[in-house]
Amino acid sequence: MNLVTLFKKLILKDNYSILRKIFNLLSLVVLSIGLITTITDLLLGFSLQAILFSGVIFIVASLCFLISAKFNKTSLASMILIFFVHDFCFPILYFNSDGMNSGMPLWMALGLVSTLLLLRGKACVIVFIINLIVTVTTIFAGYLHPEYLTPMPDQFSAIVDMLVALFSVTMAVGLFYKFSAHNYEEQQKRIISTMRKVDEANLIKSEFLSNVSHDIRTPMNAIIGYSEIARQNCDNRKKLMDCFEKINIASNHLLELIDGVLEMSRIEMGATQLLETECSIQQIINDVADVLENKMIEKHIDFQLDYSEVWEDKIICDKVKLTQVLQNVLLNAVQYSNEGGKILLSVKQPEIDDEHGIAKTEIRIKDEGCGISKDFIERIFEPFERERVAGKTEISGIGLGLSISRKLIQMMNGKIELTSEEGKGTEVFISIPLMLQTLTEIAEEVPDEEIRISGKRILVAEDNGLNREIVKDMLEAAGCIVEEAKDGSFAVDMVNLAGDGYYDLILMDIQMPIMDGYEATRIIRSFPNESLSKIPIVALSANAFPDDKKKAFDCGMDAFISKPVSSDKLARVLNIIFNSDIKKTASDEMN
Repeated sequence: MNLVTLFKKLILKDNYSILRKIFNLLSLVVLSIGLITTITDLLLGFSLQAILFSGVIFIVASLCFLISAKFNKTSLASMILIFFVHDFCFPILYFNSDGMNSGMPLWMALGLVSTLLLLRGKACVIVFIINLIVTVTTIFAGYLHPEYLTPMPDQFSAIVDMLVALFSVTMAVGLFYKFSAHNYEEQQKRIISTMRKVDEANLIKSEFLSNVSHDIRTPMNAIIGYSEIARQNCDNRKKLMDCFEKINIASNHLLELIDGVLEMSRIEMGATQLLETECSIQQIINDVADVLENKMIEKHIDFQLDYSEVWEDKIICDKVKLTQVLQNVLLNAVQYSNEGGKILLSVKQPEIDDEHGIAKTEIRIKDEGCGISKDFIERIFEPFERERVAGKTEISGIGLGLSISRKLIQMMNGKIELTSEEGKGTEVFISIPLMLQTLTEIAEEVPDEEIRISGKRILVAEDNGLNREIVKDMLEAAGCIVEEAKDGSFAVDMVNLAGDGYYDLILMDIQMPIMDGYEATRIIRSFPNESLSKIPIVALSANAFPDDKKKAFDCGMDAFISKPVSSDKLARVLNIIFNSDIKKTASDEMN
């Protein structure tokens, strides 16, 4: 480390304020002045009093520097240094150095300039006026009473003292100027750098919004278009059902896009957390494969699984997020594989750390599809990036799967890498340190049961009339009796007036005017009549993140269903609540 770098590190740290940097520079100047004048006074044979004062200046400057550096009291240290040096030492040295026939006028001028540099606001004005009065008074006193001035030993000593003062003050002023110029240049660089980052961020935002707009318009165009075709073919059942099927596909694609954008936003804000549970690595992969089995059958893909080097199947991880990652990667492999192609998914655990209970798990997904170009590989993990592959125009996607997967893998302290060759295929490598299960049992999932909700009276609290109608139709189709409340306050009153056993369950929207679902649930749970306060309440919400679910459960809800609601999901959750003693298990059904 050279002297310049060391100087910057000690005196001009980036996290220091401008005032502190100036104080450090001034302290360095005063220290140097005190040291230089002490040496010159000794060499020139000045009085012992002059030598002592020069030494005291050096010591006080050192103490002030310590106060600023050690206790971060820069303003206090500045005032002590200014008052002591300028208003105490300088007047004494002025009379002991032959007044105007020495370098002291230059030192006093430097003291006045330093006051303006080091202090701000009222303190600066007050101290500057005091220093100016002291300076003028000292000079006039020396002029009116020259007998009090101690003359220089000789003319040579006076010249040397003036030259030392001139050199020191010039160096100090030059140093301040260089610092100001350097600081200005650094500020300009930071401003330019910030402007460039802002421009880049605006460009990224514009591209992001453009991609989102394009991807939203595609399924929306299908929904609107097929809705119009269905309206024109009300008497053609076959055409009508075909339109409904395509509207459903487009709606699911739109929902996938919205969920993806929200997930990316949550991850970027650091709002996504890992919810680790006990599970089976093989079961997770089997479930992912089962979901995509039909797609692989349609393309006659030879799918092979290899668990031969899995030594610890029972692990602790965020099952939902790991499933999401593997599903994203495997779906890409299926989509970009050729008819009759081959996909190999292998899982290995090369390292088992029994002491810390960690299994290093490696997952490889290799296909023999069209491959990826070298240029695209560099940006494949960027949001909304999709390669337009010749002959693969039918492939759909929102370009967020791999971006989300990489961020989730990084949250798990893992890594994801991708290698590919055009025309030969792609291989994705995922490495994750997974915690080993320490408990002897894994909670069993609630088994599927025959739907038994017919005849149940259900209160639907929902402010949106269209949503109420949809849920009501679903429930009535399943044989339920449905009553409606347009906000939480109506729901509370209807439950309170209904009496014991009237309602079997409440479907409670979260965001409603006048009274939201959280407040309504808390009030119902506080009813003194236990038969009313213990009515099962299921949350209906468009906010489907973990903290939203936690808030719903904390206020007393029994389950959580995210919108949009399907009839199968709704019936499944209600069936579990009506036919099981297990509370809150139904919240998992939203997945």
